[in-house]
Order: sequence, then structure tokens, then C-alpha cells
Amino acid sequence: MDGSATDSQLIEITSGPPPTTIANVLTLMQRIDDLLPNGDGLKWFNLLYMVVTQTDHLRSLTGIARSSALTAQDQVTGALGRSLLLAV
Repeated sequence: MDGSATDSQLIEITSGPPPTTIANVLTLMQRIDDLLPNGDGLKWFNLLYMVVTQTDHLRSLTGIARSSALTAQDQVTGALGRSLLLAV
């Protein structure tokens, strides 16, 4: 798939209403992962953030607390991810 088609699909995936649950976020991230080719750096950043989000979701379901350092890291990582998506 050429870059412009991928870009158009990525814009379509990310242009909807903001996700309101962790499950919605994970679905969105999975759609991005399915779309992007393995050679795309955004695919791997998305996958890393998706694994962190899945882990966080499991922790929230089991009641395991997160450290404040991890919460700060998530905020920085999330901001970087949004910046990368907006740059596409």
C-alpha cells in the first residue's frame, strides 16, 4: 500500500470521536497496528504504547496501583504519540 493511501486510512482511523474507554483506545491502536507496514516506525511506537496500555488496563482491572513515575511517563508518551499522529 502506498504512503498516501496509508495516510488517508490513518486519518480516517484517528478522525472519529475520541475514545472514552481503555477498550476503545486499544481497538483504535489495534486498527493502526493492522494498517501500518512493519517498516514504519509509527507502527512500532504504537505497538509499544499499546502494550503499555494493555498492561495498565489489566492492572486497573486487578486493582494493582501504578507508581507516580509510570503515570508521568504515560503522560509524556501519550503526548508524543499524539504529536506523531498529527505530524502524519
